Amino acid sequence: MSLPMRMQESGVPLEKRGHDVLAARASILGPVTGKGGDDMALASIYDAARPPSTVRAYQLGQRTFAAWCSSNAIPYAFPAHAVTPEALALFVSDLAFQGRKPATIQNYVAGVSAMHRAIDIPSPADSSLVRNAMRAIRQSQGTRQAQAAPVRRTAIDTALARMGSGLIELRDAALISLAYDTGARADNLVAFNHGDLELSDGVASIRIDRAKTDQEGKGRVVPVLPDTLARLQVWIEAGGLDREGKAAPLFYPLSKKGMGARLSRRDVARIFSTRICPEASAHSIRVGAAQDMRAAGFSNSDIAHAFGWKGDAMPARYTAHLDAQDSAAVKLARLQGRA
Repeated sequence: MSLPMRMQESGVPLEKRGHDVLAARASILGPVTGKGGDDMALASIYDAARPPSTVRAYQLGQRTFAAWCSSNAIPYAFPAHAVTPEALALFVSDLAFQGRKPATIQNYVAGVSAMHRAIDIPSPADSSLVRNAMRAIRQSQGTRQAQAAPVRRTAIDTALARMGSGLIELRDAALISLAYDTGARADNLVAFNHGDLELSDGVASIRIDRAKTDQEGKGRVVPVLPDTLARLQVWIEAGGLDREGKAAPLFYPLSKKGMGARLSRRDVARIFSTRICPEASAHSIRVGAAQDMRAAGFSNSDIAHAFGWKGDAMPARYTAHLDAQDSAAVKLARLQGRA
């Protein structure tokens, strides 16, 4: 039988009492797991089964939760003791109060959940308490996520036209051009080796071995268009990659680290923002290329296939403002001569 939302008990509203119970239980150390450092070490050898971006996101969530526990006098002794649903629910509520977005909080919760699953113990995120906490913040804040600023072809062409013949500029031009053709994420761009670029029957392609939506590493081959190939060939020759062999990183930092090193995801974001526009992020070219495809009349399914998305949801999100122009209201306005 459901209880009235504001039932009084000893003069204390039930909801207020519930918050007090949550805080009290969150301050109690979680149940003993029988697990230790060796179990964590054993689980960590399989981190490679996940995309690097997922591993980083999980680790950030785990560090954020541990730091929050320390700052709020919440006992934390993982993996010897599991995290309680009450502690995780209080964490969710506190971050929401601080103004964190639901998607960010969900990512942190996923990190805490992953560390439990990795050593085969129940996740507190599966409890109704945590699920209801997440549902409450989604209802109060909404679920609309911020989107990377799109970089479309006109901005790409302007940036490429500004670049000279210096070694750094040749590298950056090749990187930007390849990012647009392939829609590759930053993780993939920095992982490309010289040998991943292939020429056969007069056409060029490059293999993306692993991606966020391809956790088993089946890989896919994507085309490299002639203008991009020309920029890559100029960079490869100028950068001395032909002398280094097929295993050499396709893009490397022109610094003391030298040719054996790779650019980082942060380097990619810096190059895009410096060369194209300050608002550009590491994901901006992928978003912009998807929008260019949609504006050219290709369906979201076509875009998903081209860029390796498993479904239409992400391209639909990136191209929503373009899809709106195909609505019945816009078509009617055109027939009426108002658009």
